[in-house]
Amino acid sequence: MPAAALPLTEAAQRLRRRPGRPRLTEAEKRRRDEERAQLSDEERAAQTAQRRRRRDIALAAVRPRVLDLEGASRYLSVSVGVVRSLVASGKVPRVVLAGADGHDIRRTLIDVEDLDALVVSSKEALA
Repeated sequence: MPAAALPLTEAAQRLRRRPGRPRLTEAEKRRRDEERAQLSDEERAAQTAQRRRRRDIALAAVRPRVLDLEGASRYLSVSVGVVRSLVASGKVPRVVLAGADGHDIRRTLIDVEDLDALVVSSKEALA
């Protein structure tokens, strides 16, 4: 039997390659570079904008609604202690979720929209 006729030959060949995304051959890389070189600046900018829109949509799909203290501190680029003091002072309200047994979940959760509102209200006015 010829090698191509064996049922698992192609799969076996693929598994011998490096793991991850398939790499382009040199001919494919040259063709891609030639196609990119023929694009005008406007077309290249449109392609970049389209890629960014797709990326932003994908990121928005997994953006959480509430964050814990560590997540909120990363979101605001401040320490966990600063976020704790903002919650304790009432500047950022705590989200209280009810557990299955009727008791509140003891974890401190903060709504992302409340953090956004805090940032907007904290902006300094231009002189």
